[in-house]
Amino acid sequence: MKKLFLILVFVLSILSCNREDNFSIQEQLFGSWQLDNVSQRKDAVIINLQNGGASFDFSPNQLKISGNTILSNSGVFSYEVKNENYFNNDLNEPKSNILKFNNQKFVIEFAESNNVQILILTNYSDGRIIYRFTK
Repeated sequence: MKKLFLILVFVLSILSCNREDNFSIQEQLFGSWQLDNVSQRKDAVIINLQNGGASFDFSPNQLKISGNTILSNSGVFSYEVKNENYFNNDLNEPKSNILKFNNQKFVIEFAESNNVQILILTNYSDGRIIYRFTK
């Protein structure tokens, strides 16, 4: 009886997982993301640097940027996604999902609001430069 209960719990836990639970970070990036805004947080001040005007299209092998942004011009770039420490790979501190392209790197975060997917890319080259996209 105990084994049957454990098997039932295992089967139900497998069935309760939705498909999104299994997407890798890179797979979540795939598709076209529209830039909402770019802001900078530096010295306790938040400055809006850009509103819209660009899209990032991720495919398995490349990133196509349409429209210039503060840190990147339009173009097609190879990219990679890694789980590492943003500042120093040798540190044993918590790792983040990092997007690297065109000699830039960004911490990747995903959110959802009112059934709209949100992508937040944060670069620490000059304070915190935060790109917010929707899909």
